[in-house]
Amino acid sequence: MSVSVSVEDLKSRLRARIPERRILLAPTDTFYSHRFEIPEDVAPADRRGAIALLLEGESPFPMEQLHWGFLFDAKTQRAFVYAAPHARLAKLGMNDIEGFFHAFPGFVTILGDTFTRRTVRFVAENGSVAAVWFEPGESIPARVAARRVNDEFMSDEAVLATRDKLAKAVSADEDWFAEEGVFVGEGIFVEGERRIVCRHRRLLPGGDTGDDGEPGADLPPPADEIRERPLALDHNAVWEADIRAPAWGEKTRKDRRTSRYIYKATVAAVFFLGFLLLLQGFHFGLGVYNANRAERITSEQPRVQRINDTWALASRLTQSTEQDLAPFRMLELINGVRPESVYFTRVRSTVYNELRVEGLSNAVAPVNAYADRLNRLDYIGSAETVVETRENRTRFDLVVRFSEIPRAGEAAAARDDVVMGGDNPDDPED
Repeated sequence: MSVSVSVEDLKSRLRARIPERRILLAPTDTFYSHRFEIPEDVAPADRRGAIALLLEGESPFPMEQLHWGFLFDAKTQRAFVYAAPHARLAKLGMNDIEGFFHAFPGFVTILGDTFTRRTVRFVAENGSVAAVWFEPGESIPARVAARRVNDEFMSDEAVLATRDKLAKAVSADEDWFAEEGVFVGEGIFVEGERRIVCRHRRLLPGGDTGDDGEPGADLPPPADEIRERPLALDHNAVWEADIRAPAWGEKTRKDRRTSRYIYKATVAAVFFLGFLLLLQGFHFGLGVYNANRAERITSEQPRVQRINDTWALASRLTQSTEQDLAPFRMLELINGVRPESVYFTRVRSTVYNELRVEGLSNAVAPVNAYADRLNRLDYIGSAETVVETRENRTRFDLVVRFSEIPRAGEAAAARDDVVMGGDNPDDPED
């Protein structure tokens, strides 16, 4: 049995489990509003003070008794200002609004779209329905009007009925186009550190269609459209739109900035601690590995020692064998170039690279030619002869010293070079 969970389901579950930072949307009908032209020479830092002076001149209430905020359009240098007396919000049970993450009038949740003609959009938030007028290409309202919904449960029928009452004022002016239906607020919440997301349900009356304003052909109403998008205000504009006092806003911004730094530092410390723990685990694992390796090396040491001893013994045996066989190899090398008229009668080796040969020949010349041939070999260091002739017999003592004992192939090549030299040691005339 497979269970599929949509992204929206996961979001709703997370929101149900994680306490959200609350945002107050005060009913729009509790506010009165003004639209002011702001001189271009007013600096951004002085803008709120200039707007406060303009509002004070138009407001029937003292400024210290008002919760107010504003929306500013830098392209047109216009500000839309809204204000509500403390007593009016307190009458609705909103005495302590400083405990909220932000506090706005309900109509700000639909900001963000611009229009190509004069348009009125309707929004229902927190018990009231507001009609918001927008001039072409402008991001702030030209005017806002609102009415309370006379229904405790905010039923769709009551919301649409309230919207129709507001629309009658719009229909009297043909220059303004009233959008069909109403955007019903479904919640506003904070994602991450600063991102504020607004959710609306597009409620359309039966028998009409969507956004073009044309009458439908008695079709059933389309399914409610759910729209979820960020609040269309940057970080500074959010604080300008907040209806609480500027002093409170400055202090809160500093506190939240400090909290954000502390949070980031805490996260960084947690990650660094996790990294240190990871390194410690790696170090511990490496220590265990090294201990196992050391234990294995210790256990294998006798076997390695036996192998080393065997190798040393084999090396000594090989060396001894080579030394024992060296006289035979040297005899083989000098015998390969020996003339037929020269005979060996005795061969001795007292040094590993030296042979002493006693022999006979029928003349002196072959013995001397033989010694000369040996001296021409690359691997012979020297060949010295002592010759004695008696009763037509020539005896000789030959001492041959080898500079190296070559391999068979190398010795044969060197011997062929010498033997093919053209001399004939057996010829007495040579």
